[in-house]
This record gives sequence, C-alpha cells and structure tokens, in this order.
Amino acid sequence: MKTIQLDILDIQARESLKDMLACVKTGNKGRDLGKAIHLFDNWNFKFDVESSAASLFTVWESKICEYLHETTIPSVDMRRSLGSHPAFASSLFL
Repeated sequence: MKTIQLDILDIQARESLKDMLACVKTGNKGRDLGKAIHLFDNWNFKFDVESSAASLFTVWESKICEYLHETTIPSVDMRRSLGSHPAFASSLFL
C-alpha cells in the first residue's frame, strides 16, 4: 500500500501528453512553444517537487478543463450548480 501512496508517476499525463502536444503543434498560431515542448520532451511524467514540466502540465490541463467546461455547458447557472461537485470545485469553472 505504501508503494502506491508514494508513487508520483502520472499515468494519465503519460498517456495523454502525446496527443495534447500534437494538437498544440498544429494549432499554435505562431506562438513560440519551444521551451514548453522541450520541457515535456524531457519529462519522466513524475510529479516530483522540482519538476517544471509537471507544474506546466497541471496548469495546462486545468485550462483545458476550464475551456471544455465553458464551451460545452453554455448555461452559467448549470456550471454553478456543478460547483459543489469535487470535479468542479475550483472557482475557475464558475
């Protein structure tokens, strides 16, 4: 049990990052994403304290969730009603 609790490998990031980067590379609209791509290319998918890539992934994932939440649920009242659900607890979604 202790091994599972101390595991810092993010399997979801490992499985989704390739597709996420493919989307960014095709739709970056002239933005220089070289530093971010370099961070991700060298990331071991572990959320250790000094991982800049892990921090960047967390922010990026949050922004994607916020965007999807706001574009797929047009009603502000409906989005607010989801605010009490743990998956939507962040004020970013309201």
